[in-house]
Amino acid sequence: MSNKKFSRGIPANVPSDVKEFDKKINTQASTSISNNGASVFIIVMVLVVIGFIGFIVLNNSGNTQANSTPNTTAATTVNGQQIISMTAQATGYTPNIITAKANTATTLRVDATNDFGCTSGMRIPSLGISKNLSGVTDIALGAQAPGTTLNGTCSMGMYNFQIKFS
Repeated sequence: MSNKKFSRGIPANVPSDVKEFDKKINTQASTSISNNGASVFIIVMVLVVIGFIGFIVLNNSGNTQANSTPNTTAATTVNGQQIISMTAQATGYTPNIITAKANTATTLRVDATNDFGCTSGMRIPSLGISKNLSGVTDIALGAQAPGTTLNGTCSMGMYNFQIKFS
């Protein structure tokens, strides 16, 4: 046997048509491996994106406050005027569930002194109220009928609150 060099595992004395066949097979195999590698990468990236979106959705589901336990309070009455005091912070409104007396003129007093988030914009759609809050802001809600629930949100709809009149 001669000391001829091997090319891709085939002895140099093998006919050229076999070498061409080997070259085609190796080219197809490496292309297939490259395509499989690309496919695996794409599948992994899609799963990562789906996982990230799922995480975001589950953490923000239901438009709930950052604090999942409702903070409930009752309004106070001063000189026949019902005052509801609320604080707007970057993490939501406190309290976020309020009970108030029906058929009584009501003012929502919101302290947004230290608020620099989306909660500095407040909406109460059923009353057509949309306010940009700065410092302490009074919002007239009028006298609401018994059983009325006013739903309010921040400007982005991420944080909410309810005022229940009974």
